Amino acid sequence: MKACSLGTESKKKSGTELSRSIESNSNAKVAVFLWNGIGDCWLSVPTLRALAEEFPSQVMLIMPSYLHNVLPQDLYELPSARIPEEWGRAERRSQSELQSILGEDFSIELFINLSPWRSPFLDQIEHHFRSRSTFEISTFHLSNVAGGIGNEHYADFVFQVAKYVQRTQSEKDFFQLQIAMRDEFRNKADRLSQVFPDDCKLLCVHNHSSEERKRWDTGRLFSCLDSFTSIREEYLAIIVDPTEYQIPLHLNNRIFSMTGLRLGTVAAFVEKCDLFLGVDSCMLHMADMCKVPSVGLFGPTRPENWGFRFSNGSTVEAKQMNQIPSQKVLNKLLSIAR
Repeated sequence: MKACSLGTESKKKSGTELSRSIESNSNAKVAVFLWNGIGDCWLSVPTLRALAEEFPSQVMLIMPSYLHNVLPQDLYELPSARIPEEWGRAERRSQSELQSILGEDFSIELFINLSPWRSPFLDQIEHHFRSRSTFEISTFHLSNVAGGIGNEHYADFVFQVAKYVQRTQSEKDFFQLQIAMRDEFRNKADRLSQVFPDDCKLLCVHNHSSEERKRWDTGRLFSCLDSFTSIREEYLAIIVDPTEYQIPLHLNNRIFSMTGLRLGTVAAFVEKCDLFLGVDSCMLHMADMCKVPSVGLFGPTRPENWGFRFSNGSTVEAKQMNQIPSQKVLNKLLSIAR
C-alpha cells in the first residue's frame, strides 16, 4: 500500500480526526472534484460511494456534465456542480462563471481531487472555496499519492482516498456493489434487447477507444465473431461502437452494429448481455462492474492497472493489438460462454 500524501493544509488532521470534524459540523460539505475519462469515472464509483456513506448529505460532486450523466442512480442524485462540457479543464474561468456553477451559499471543510492531475482551473476552484469557507479547508489530491499507481489497479489506487477518511477502511462492500445505471437508460436498454429473439443470447462487443493503438484489427475481430457465432449458434454478436461497421454480407444475420446510442444506454445494454468482448475502454469496466462474463484485449496498456477488478474476466494480452490472434480470443470466448 502506498502512503497517502495530503496537501500541506491537511497534515494538521488525521483521516479519522478530519472525518469526525466534518461530521460534527452539519453545515460543512465535502467537495469532490472528478474530471477523468468515463472509464476512470466508473472505476471511481466505489470511492464515491464510500465517501457518500461516510459523510451522509454532505458530499457535493464537481464534474463535467457528460460524466455526471453516466453516474449510477445513487450517485446521480447527490448534490452536484456540473461543469459545462465546452469548458476546457486547463483553462481559467472568470469569477462569475465559477459562481454560476459552484454558488457561494455553503462552506466546505474538505476538498478532494480524484483526478490525477492539477491545472490553473482546478486551483481556481479550490481558491473559490477557501475564500468563502468559514472552516479551515483540508485538501486531498490524488496526484500527490506517493509512488503513483505502480502495479495497483486504478480502482484500488483511487480508493486510497476513501480509506484515509473512512474509519472502517474496508473496500470489500463497496467493490461488491454493482453499478446499476439510471432507470432512464435501463428502460431504453430493455427496449433494445427486445428487438432480438427471446431464445438468443447476446455477445456485446466494444472495440472502440479514443486511442487507435488500443483498438483491435477489424478483420481479426470479424473472423473471431464469425467462428464464435458459428460454433455457438444461440449467440448473436452486437457491436456497440459509436462508429458503424461495414459488416460482411454473410454475417449480417449474426452480427449487428448499433450506433447513435447515448453512452448511458450502451452501458445499461452491456449490463443485460450474456457475454462481453472488448478492448481497454469504458465498456470493459462496465462489464466488469456488472459481472458480465468477459474477455478483455490489451496491448499498450497494462491489465494490472486497467483490467478486470470486480469479476473474473479473462485477458488476452500482447505488446501491440495487431499481434493478438483471433483464434486465441475465440478460445477464451468459448471457454467462458454460458
